[in-house]
Amino acid sequence: MKKVKLKVIISSLLIGTVLLGGNSLPILNEEITVEASGTNKSQYFKDGRAYAQWGVTTIDLESTDGYFYPAGTIVARASRNVSNAQSGSFFLSFTVSAFFFIGTGEVPEQYVSVTESKIVNAQKDDVRLVNNPIAPGAIHNPLQPAKPVVELDTSALTASINEAEAIKKNGVSYTSDSMSLLNSALTNGYNVVGNPNTDQGTINSANQQLRNAINGMVEAPAETTDKSALGALINESRTAMNNPQAYTQATFDLFAKQYNNASAIFNNPGANQYDIDNAESALRYRFKKLELSGEGPINPVVNKIALQASIKAANAKLANSGKYTVESINVVKTSKANAERVEKDVKATQTQVDKATKELEKALNNLALRDVAAKGALKNTIGAAKTALKNEATYTDQSVKTTKSSLAKAEKVMADKDATQAQVDKATADLQKAVLGLKKKTEEVKVNKIKLEASIKDANKILKNGAKYTEKSVKVVKDSKADAEKVMTNSKATQAQVNLATTNLDKAIASLKVKSEKPEGNYIKDKRYVTFINGNYNTWSNFNWKHRESGKNLVNKTFITHGKYSHKNGSTYVSLHDNKGKWHGYVNEKAIIVGKGSQGAYIKDGRFVTLTKKNYNTWSNFNWKYKFNGKDISNRTFISKGKYYHQNGSVYLSLFDNKGKWYGYINEKAVAVGKGSQGAYVKDGRRVIFSKSNYNTWSNFNWKYKVSGKNMVNKTFVARGKYYHQNGSTYLSLFDDNGRWYGYVNEVAVKVK
Repeated sequence: MKKVKLKVIISSLLIGTVLLGGNSLPILNEEITVEASGTNKSQYFKDGRAYAQWGVTTIDLESTDGYFYPAGTIVARASRNVSNAQSGSFFLSFTVSAFFFIGTGEVPEQYVSVTESKIVNAQKDDVRLVNNPIAPGAIHNPLQPAKPVVELDTSALTASINEAEAIKKNGVSYTSDSMSLLNSALTNGYNVVGNPNTDQGTINSANQQLRNAINGMVEAPAETTDKSALGALINESRTAMNNPQAYTQATFDLFAKQYNNASAIFNNPGANQYDIDNAESALRYRFKKLELSGEGPINPVVNKIALQASIKAANAKLANSGKYTVESINVVKTSKANAERVEKDVKATQTQVDKATKELEKALNNLALRDVAAKGALKNTIGAAKTALKNEATYTDQSVKTTKSSLAKAEKVMADKDATQAQVDKATADLQKAVLGLKKKTEEVKVNKIKLEASIKDANKILKNGAKYTEKSVKVVKDSKADAEKVMTNSKATQAQVNLATTNLDKAIASLKVKSEKPEGNYIKDKRYVTFINGNYNTWSNFNWKHRESGKNLVNKTFITHGKYSHKNGSTYVSLHDNKGKWHGYVNEKAIIVGKGSQGAYIKDGRFVTLTKKNYNTWSNFNWKYKFNGKDISNRTFISKGKYYHQNGSVYLSLFDNKGKWYGYINEKAVAVGKGSQGAYVKDGRRVIFSKSNYNTWSNFNWKYKVSGKNMVNKTFVARGKYYHQNGSTYLSLFDDNGRWYGYVNEVAVKVK
């Protein structure tokens, strides 16, 4: 889209100039005290005064209808609020009246850098803060970042259009199909060139369409005519023509007229079939109407017309002998030489003439074309390149150099009679690419970096005393300064990039925060789930170390930190809240470990636990995704490799079997803790009969032998307890009725009574 540049008020008109009366206010987010009318103080002006701000646009902007407002355009806004902490859009035109504001041409504040703030008084007269021209599209719609104006290159398309027009006027007859394609592509080319909203892709596409049409032009075949019947009739009637005395004067004169007419048409290469057929018909009619006079004999005449015509045709072919193979041309030359001898021989008979004619015609019919490359497209492309290079001063040196190089190569191929079609096609494609690649020169735009340089100097001065500011705010300044320095040293940086870098650095400087003098330092945002693991650390109500809670009461609980402080004593203190929002005070960060969620931190465990309650399932994560049903894994012993003290008050164990398979997280209430891989002791009380003598009993689960099964078989015992071992077996603790213990035995060795 073509953009219209309006004459707007640029920032240089405002800098250093007091436009309006009143007290100059610093551009800081601080309140100011102003007396309202009368004696009452108010947070709003009531006497026609307003708090006004001016700024300059930091980037190029445009209205919805394409009007252009460059970076640096002055804009303004105002408020009745006595505080200068303004927010909201600026305007291209803004007037302050005693009771209302008039703002037109909205400019979003993110595209504006504030330059000046003042109190203005409109009690008596309206005060116009700024008065830029307003584009129609800016009346109801805010300005937006300007789209880059793309310089379109139509030179190649224009050259193709001119070439197409020349083809239409060159007098050559082309097939209707190829001419139709050319006209269609030409019309499209004119439409694209004349369209103000077109783009480079559409231009290139239209040019390619036109190039294809030009390269695809096919000459209409010449009309073929058949003179054989006419020639035969002329030969047949020649004897009569040479013996006028043999016929009556009246019939011969009519015959002679048609004979001469037929001969003229026969020898006319441009004669059409209609005239040929009429001449043959008229001659035949008059030949048949001849009446003998009875005076003198009819002398036969040798007819050499066909031979002469063949010799003439051979001469025409030999004039373009380069089109045909050497072998076939040599045959024509030999036959033609023989025909010429016969034609000059006054004693040659009709048989000799006919034979020479037949041989020459055969040689002509057998002419074989050479494989000659088609160079029409190459010729057209060379013409287009030369046309484009007439304006070479408007293109970049490199693109002109490339085009000239491709043009030279193309002309060399064009002049080479032996060039192959592949060479011709490549030269054509390379030259077309070079022409389409011609790039327009762009005017150098002078970029103003004075403000940016000044801001960098300010930043350097401030950073010399960076220790007085918070690390975070200093880092923002350093990062913004680094970006600004890159733009400063970038010779290709645009004004918009310079303005943005300046604005960002100025904002970073303005946002510097002085370090707190409190020993605990400034409040730092923090939101982490942490688990209290060290009961030796108490919590504090403040940094005067007022005791709040004992660490022993908080250990193994998970909290949320709502903030932290880096104290002068070198420690970091976090502010702890439980899941109900209750605050538990500040604690040294050494007392906690950080978790990934409300489950708290992972804590190593390593205990053997037996799942004894079937109504507890296991979970894949702490979003409570189901993993195993407790009924399916109850009465089994697992290793609890880790545990979590969840904010909900429960402890969750991470269960693994003896092969390392993970079974998920489970509430600790579902398990009983054992002393080893045998798992937890579970009460039993059943009476059992020892039925298998091949099972011994054990003194412990290190498999120390106790009693042979052979001595136990068929005896009754009480299984006071049992263990669900990790190896998959259940072991019973056997006692006799006298209370004597016989050890642990695999449950399969007994039968329950």
